[in-house]
Amino acid sequence: MFANKRKSFSPFWVLLPILILSGCGPLVGGKGATYREPVTDPDIIVDIFVPQKVWQGTTLFSDNHNLQRPRIVEVNMHGEIVWQYLVPAHLKSYTNPGFDVELLPNNNILFVLPRNGVYEIDRNGNVIWSYKDDKVSHDADRLPNGNTLVVWGAGVEQISDAQVKEINPKGKIVCVKGSDLLLAHLKNTIEKNEGVTPPLDSFDFLTGLRVCFC
Repeated sequence: MFANKRKSFSPFWVLLPILILSGCGPLVGGKGATYREPVTDPDIIVDIFVPQKVWQGTTLFSDNHNLQRPRIVEVNMHGEIVWQYLVPAHLKSYTNPGFDVELLPNNNILFVLPRNGVYEIDRNGNVIWSYKDDKVSHDADRLPNGNTLVVWGAGVEQISDAQVKEINPKGKIVCVKGSDLLLAHLKNTIEKNEGVTPPLDSFDFLTGLRVCFC
């Protein structure tokens, strides 16, 4: 007369507390986290701060002193974290000896993972653009024309094999120059600067290489 009522189990009730708890903390696993309130990290210390002389703003840098938790961090003038991106677990082995980070005009982040590639992410950690190459070295810069300048030569046996490559947004190589020309340009630059060596990873220096050679 009465139909048997069978109790059904829904996985929703198992997932619900997980979803709730995951929304309470910073995003992890290759995701970006913007903090409403700046977070203090004992590993980050501001030892000099002269408010009257400093250029006010935030500072973006890569942090891989803990090789199990490589990350990109943005801090305020007090060294408090306002945004961070944890490098995904499957990529964390590509952060040694260090990886270059650049804030782009569109507020995205461009960074290099040595021997892996170059990535552009948005503030949520979504990959917007990438260029994969296991010979990518330590530095990359976004040019005004939208192309990306990459230092290439990780793991090469001879310094003459080292190169600088210009990559367009579609991943096509539009310019390649070897280290012989780069070293010649560096020598000339040092002579013009009366013996002062320019920073090799500076945007102006890499851009100068492109202007001279490409």
